[in-house]
Amino acid sequence: MMIALRLLFGCALTVLVILPSTGFAQQKPSPKFEQYLDDLAYTSLRDSALRRQDVAFPMPPCDDIKIVRRIALKIVDVPHFLIGAEIPNSGIWIEHLLVDRCGTRTARNFLASFDGSLKIIPLTPGITLAPAGLQVDIQKAHRPAAAAKLACDEREILVTDTKIVDWPSGEGPWRESWIFAGCDRSTHLMFDFAPDGTGNYTATIVADR
Repeated sequence: MMIALRLLFGCALTVLVILPSTGFAQQKPSPKFEQYLDDLAYTSLRDSALRRQDVAFPMPPCDDIKIVRRIALKIVDVPHFLIGAEIPNSGIWIEHLLVDRCGTRTARNFLASFDGSLKIIPLTPGITLAPAGLQVDIQKAHRPAAAAKLACDEREILVTDTKIVDWPSGEGPWRESWIFAGCDRSTHLMFDFAPDGTGNYTATIVADR
């Protein structure tokens, strides 16, 4: 059963269809945009962002990390192409990718924007339904507690994975597990997410282990 969930990103509000099997929205890009997503000029920058993010993670290094396939695409602001152009001159989108990391498969997520030049920003890894802005807020708010629990410098703490524990019904609440890691240790924090009635969402910590 597919679940409709609103995603708030900046000032852009889009209605997306979420598949419980992945947690990610399925959107079909235009043929021209799809061709750009497969172009070496784009994929090389995206792959570089993937490697930079992986090096920063507090986990054993991996020299063999590669993208298996795109899980889904969320178009936040439809890419626009000038007549005859092969690259967009504007647009914002989020790619959800299945990644093989030295034999272990995981999900990685990237925000891409084009406003004169292409920018690719890694988002929280794993499968989370949290809007991008809320992802940042959660990490800022709970990194100190994770650092104290792991006896690790707060600057070394990163979220290395997320997953859905209890799926939402419609736009109702849902629960996720987030892994905070650092100094060769990790801890799981559990969050309850719920709409706040204004189009945004709240996240409340309910458990850690």
